[in-house]
Amino acid sequence: MEDKTWKTALQNASFEVSSEGEVRHKPPKVHYSKGYPAVCLPGQGGVSIHTLVLTAFVGPRPKGYCCHHKNGDRADNRLENLEWIPTRRHLLEHIKKRGFNLLTTGQVRQIRDIHKTGRWGRRRIGLFLNLNPYTVRSVLQGKSWVWFK
Repeated sequence: MEDKTWKTALQNASFEVSSEGEVRHKPPKVHYSKGYPAVCLPGQGGVSIHTLVLTAFVGPRPKGYCCHHKNGDRADNRLENLEWIPTRRHLLEHIKKRGFNLLTTGQVRQIRDIHKTGRWGRRRIGLFLNLNPYTVRSVLQGKSWVWFK
C-alpha cells in the first residue's frame, strides 16, 4: 500500500485532503516577530505563540501584564516556561538579566564607528567598550539613539 499523501482541497489554502479520504486544517506557517514565533490567524492577523498558549491554558492577559519566558528563550513556548507578569516586573527582570546602560554620545559614535569597520560584532564591541551586547544591538538596529547622527 502507498504512503498517505496530502493535497490542498479545492484551492482552499486552509484545508488539505489525504489519499485516504481524511480532511485536515493546514497548520499555519510560523514566522518571527521581534524574535518571537508567531502565526497568522484568520481575522486576527499575527499572534505570538506564547500569547496563544497562555490564553488557552491560563486565561486572557490581565490588564497591565505581559508574557514572560521564565528561561529567557523566546522560542520555548511550553506552558511550564510561560507566565503572565506585571509589565513593570518584566522590564525589571530584563534589566537585571541584560543590563541597563546609559550611553553617552561618544559611546554611540564609537559603537557605530567600530561596527562600520566590519571587524567586530556586537558582542565583541560590547566587551571592548564594557557595554551589554543588547545595548550595542539596540544602537546598531536603530532602536535607540535614532535621533543622534
